[in-house]
Amino acid sequence: MAVAIEWFKLGPKLELHVDITSGSLTLTSSSQLVNPGDFSWSPAAVTGTLYKNGTSVGSLTINSSTGAITASALSVSTGDHIEVRLEFVSPVSWPWDNRIVMRQAAFFDVPAGHSAFDFDGSTNLMPIPGLDLALGWDGNDKLKLGVKIINTDSASQDIVAFSRLVPLSSETSTTISISDQGAPTHTSSFAKSAATGDFELELRQRSASATTYMENRAILRFTDASQVAGYPAGFPSDHVKVLQTKTASGNKVKLGAPGQ
Repeated sequence: MAVAIEWFKLGPKLELHVDITSGSLTLTSSSQLVNPGDFSWSPAAVTGTLYKNGTSVGSLTINSSTGAITASALSVSTGDHIEVRLEFVSPVSWPWDNRIVMRQAAFFDVPAGHSAFDFDGSTNLMPIPGLDLALGWDGNDKLKLGVKIINTDSASQDIVAFSRLVPLSSETSTTISISDQGAPTHTSSFAKSAATGDFELELRQRSASATTYMENRAILRFTDASQVAGYPAGFPSDHVKVLQTKTASGNKVKLGAPGQ
């Protein structure tokens, strides 16, 4: 039996505590993946990476039982832009060879002197809006995404929708106002005939507009244009939606399909 999950609500949840002393960045012992039980670990479905100024500089070690996160100390300088990222890539979605990629990351710039950064349930909190989605090829054979915001969870930042061919080309984006009570849409610049390889839709949201923030990304990655249906023109009233699901037997995250 499958259980429907609202978008952004199923994915890695990061609690991060960082100390920076004498040019050395370390994660404190309370840093963790909050929900390790949501994922399979053979092989690990969630990976963690440290980025400095946009370049990968190290990996996170995640305890599959407790979720505790550790990493080697990282040398940093004032002004370095740091990202600490968790990423989940779903199993192949049946009956289609598609995937969902869920990312949650913390961002901050290194200040001068000693400092500490916390990302948890009370500091730099990441709101999780409730969303319904619809997608498909529109009447012009462009890939269309509809977004219905069910609740904002007190989010202050707008959602940005992206579409792209993979590798990155023909990328376009649309800002979805967090206060929009309608069903705003995003339309790709590429047509169905150009989607001869992989292509993606992405939703992205930050917790704040400052340099210190959390960010969620949900990426729908498709492999075959013929497997994507026409856009449901009656969305959201006709209830034809994309759902992210997790089976009750555990750890099967996929795109919703008819009959599931």
